[in-house]
Amino acid sequence: MYITPNSTIELFSDIGLSGNYDNALYFSSTTAKDSYFSNITKIATLNNFSYVSQQKGIIKIGTPIANIISAGYLRYKNTSYENKWFYAFITSIEYRSNGMTEIHFEIDYLTTWMGAFQLKQCFVERQHVTDDSIGVNILDEGINFGEHVIEGIHDYTLTGTTSFNPIVIVTAAESGGSGGGIAGGVYSGCVISVFVTAESANNYINDLIDKNKADNIVKIYSLPAKYVVPGGTPIEDRYKETHTNNKPYNTLDGYVPKNNKLFCYPYKYAEVSNGEGDKKDYKYECFNTVPGNASSGTYSFTEQAAFGASTQALFMPINYKVQSMSGNGQLEIDERVSLSSFPLCAYNIDTYRAYTAQQNTSAPNSLFNSFTKGAISGGAAGASGGILGAIGGALFGGISSSIGKVVDLLTVNTVPVEMGTRNQGTQESDFLLATKQKGFRIYEKCITKAYAKVIDDYFSAFGYALRRTTVPNMNARPHWTYVKTTDCIVEGNLPSDDARKIENIFNSGCRFWKKHTEIGNYDLDNSPS
Repeated sequence: MYITPNSTIELFSDIGLSGNYDNALYFSSTTAKDSYFSNITKIATLNNFSYVSQQKGIIKIGTPIANIISAGYLRYKNTSYENKWFYAFITSIEYRSNGMTEIHFEIDYLTTWMGAFQLKQCFVERQHVTDDSIGVNILDEGINFGEHVIEGIHDYTLTGTTSFNPIVIVTAAESGGSGGGIAGGVYSGCVISVFVTAESANNYINDLIDKNKADNIVKIYSLPAKYVVPGGTPIEDRYKETHTNNKPYNTLDGYVPKNNKLFCYPYKYAEVSNGEGDKKDYKYECFNTVPGNASSGTYSFTEQAAFGASTQALFMPINYKVQSMSGNGQLEIDERVSLSSFPLCAYNIDTYRAYTAQQNTSAPNSLFNSFTKGAISGGAAGASGGILGAIGGALFGGISSSIGKVVDLLTVNTVPVEMGTRNQGTQESDFLLATKQKGFRIYEKCITKAYAKVIDDYFSAFGYALRRTTVPNMNARPHWTYVKTTDCIVEGNLPSDDARKIENIFNSGCRFWKKHTEIGNYDLDNSPS
């Protein structure tokens, strides 16, 4: 049966699509697709053609090659057989004669069946996301991001307004009592004394020497002035202060990114250092200053010091890595940076002063004991002679035995003493403390501007690492959406071979644009609507 040739062919200039399927056009339905191409300017519309075979991929038209040389895309409809538009890439245009041109084409399977197939759940490797809020997309990208630079510094190392660093003197409690007390929330058998001048510390040490208590000194160390109130007393045995700063969600080394993932770790973060090798990285997105809102605008640390026989200072993040909170202000002690290296101090003892104190304490006691012991022994010796004998024995025995002791004591007091001073304890230098740099610093770090631009462009073109099972979304962004899958599943009213080809396209990765005139224009604002 003869069928009147009524196939239609429409030729378009290069619209930015090619057979490698790096880029494609997205349409929500077959009707929307066909209507879109009907409104595109055409190079030529050819009617009343015989059946166009996609297997052969060749169309011969009676048109000079010069008239269609710029054609790069086509669609055709075999009205008598299947009232459907097929879309195809023009691979070559060849001259056959002055009035005859041969067009070679390959079917654009993705566009041809767009609107007729459905995507099932599969593993989506990469994709543009609908929510680009800071802290939502934090999967490791596995890309090189270069070195980090310091954008800002918050310095908490100041040792106070005075040029003098307080002295802590730890002494054993006085004998004869329990002594000691609570220091830093912990019981201590030592007495903790704090002095804010060298003179007051010297006076305290000399007083101990005068009391023959110099050996009670356990150790002496120095610490930053900010850990002690001006009067020289720790604040309830503890120093505590909260430091709050704005999250630097503005630029990276001066570069303003289009993709908010660049404001997250490892591209942007805070580093806390104690200046002595102990440091730790903190992710801005993990500070929940408002419960349930990781992108809120501030981050906070608590600096706290506890006093005792030794002092330790901690720098702890507040509400860090907390998903839900009963209230604000939760300290994360396991995420701390600590400081416990405070320099020990030596001190001098006036040897003659110490000797004198010792003799003033020991001589009267020894003499008293000698008289007492002598009286007792003498009394015992005279007991057999009756009362008078006992009294005489006590007097004579006590006095006679004590005379020797007195002579001994007097002899000791005449022993020459080496005049001068004796150094006690251990002297340590501490450059950081001496130069008022002891304590903590926050370094706000980010990648360089050059790397930020490279990575930002990569995210713009290829989206974020998703790596989860879901239905691929070809329409996540206002201008274009990139999708790459593993084991994509395509279903619908289309040939199975064509469905497999479309699955391979998704598995290789494809970028879906809303308009052909925008293909390749990455300067457009493609932020989520």
